[in-house]
Amino acid sequence: MKNEVSKSYKERYGKERSQQIMEKRKQTCMEKYGVEHGTQSEQAKEKRQITNRKKYGGNAPACDDQIKQKIQQTNLQKYGTLSPLQNKQIQEKNKLRYEERYGEKCEQIKQNRKSVFLKKFGVENPFASEIIQQKIKQTLLEKYGVENISQTDYVKNIHKKRYYEKLFSLNQIKPNFKIQEYGGDKYKIYSWICNKTGKTFEAWYANGLIPLCPCCHPKEGTNIENHIISFLKKHEIDYQFRNRSILGDGSELDFYIPIKNVAIEVHGLYWHTERKIMERGKNPRLYHLSKLESSEKNNIRLIQIFSDEILNHPRIVENRLKTILGIKKRTIGARECVVRILDTKTKSIFLEKYHIQGDDRSSICLGLFYKNRLVSVMTFAKPRLVMGHKNPPTGSYELLRFCSNFHFSVVGGASKLLNFFKQNYEWTSIITYADRRWSVGNLYKKLGFNFSLNISPNYFYTKNYNFREYRYKYNKAVLVKKFPQLKEYSERIIMDSLGYERIYDCGHASFNLINSKNV
Repeated sequence: MKNEVSKSYKERYGKERSQQIMEKRKQTCMEKYGVEHGTQSEQAKEKRQITNRKKYGGNAPACDDQIKQKIQQTNLQKYGTLSPLQNKQIQEKNKLRYEERYGEKCEQIKQNRKSVFLKKFGVENPFASEIIQQKIKQTLLEKYGVENISQTDYVKNIHKKRYYEKLFSLNQIKPNFKIQEYGGDKYKIYSWICNKTGKTFEAWYANGLIPLCPCCHPKEGTNIENHIISFLKKHEIDYQFRNRSILGDGSELDFYIPIKNVAIEVHGLYWHTERKIMERGKNPRLYHLSKLESSEKNNIRLIQIFSDEILNHPRIVENRLKTILGIKKRTIGARECVVRILDTKTKSIFLEKYHIQGDDRSSICLGLFYKNRLVSVMTFAKPRLVMGHKNPPTGSYELLRFCSNFHFSVVGGASKLLNFFKQNYEWTSIITYADRRWSVGNLYKKLGFNFSLNISPNYFYTKNYNFREYRYKYNKAVLVKKFPQLKEYSERIIMDSLGYERIYDCGHASFNLINSKNV
């Protein structure tokens, strides 16, 4: 009898008779409930949900934790995974079954599906249709009062519970707090227990960044962080290392110097590429800028240094930090110095040695000499095309570089060089830019420049993570000359194919000076 019942309609009655029975059943259901199958009836759905809520505390039996665990245990015994679909053998079987059924038709089915979607919705995927998207939002708003299902308390609690339970599977530590205290993806300080020592400690947690026990892992810096640590210790500057409490949102500051209200961030090129920042769920274009703006709101001056600057120009980095932190250098007055026009070679050697950006393509090079020794350089040129100046008016200039010898602090040196330019050249306006990773533009303000605007973050390219390259070297026109076969592709696609990655800065602040005689 049992075997007889388990037989399908087709086996018991044959193909034609079984189809007649199924059609008759559909017809009866349509007459009684207005649907082809009894389970599709709204009344049946409601009854089922009410029964499930009473029995299992949810709309389905699987909502009950005990049943869920039983299902998972059964799946683990049978398939070695929590869900059958996670089993590789089943995945392969499904794939083979699909290929056996449809074979060469697979691609045709995909194309047919796309053409149907294009006719109906004007897009290849229904979810890309604005009409469908609006309908989904409207339905969710009517049912749950939110535009996205993940915004509902029910789904939030499911995710919260899931992530909280995962924390107990960590090897080194486990939570010392209840699920009610857990704030999900929000940065918050929690209590933890070290599995090795049994000691409790407090640490920040969010976005899967697992804290480390301070006893098992004393705070140590990376190679580039150790360079800054050595510099600060050498000059006896007190600092806080990897502080997460100051900015108020759990964001970390590598070095915070309370007495100066200055923070220093050291960015390893690999970890700060567009790809790695996106993996952390952040916007790579705004990542560094957001940290800068957050620091400014807390009255902290943030210096952001890329690792290649420390590795390739350690003395220049240290000299800039000395200036920012007010570490004393030998002081000389500009009155004791004379200005001379420099040749290109002398200018280039000086800039490569003392300026973080190295040499430039300036047309006017001025040097400040102290006892016949070159101590400062300032350069000018026509405003650059790469900065958006296509047809600069006559008499307009850009101040490209200013830097001084490591050993001297020349009081009034920049002012003396600028005044020499103003007195000896015909000019109507001067524009200049401050790199917001390093500067707030105080020098330009002292020289009489007016703040114009903040320019959006720009990007560099890196391939081996040892240094960054300016994007202007790789614009579309340059790439097409080098790789004419790739002219149909965008700059991004070409650079991706060549193995380059983007890294964004904080943008620049623009300053300008107008010649009052020409106003």
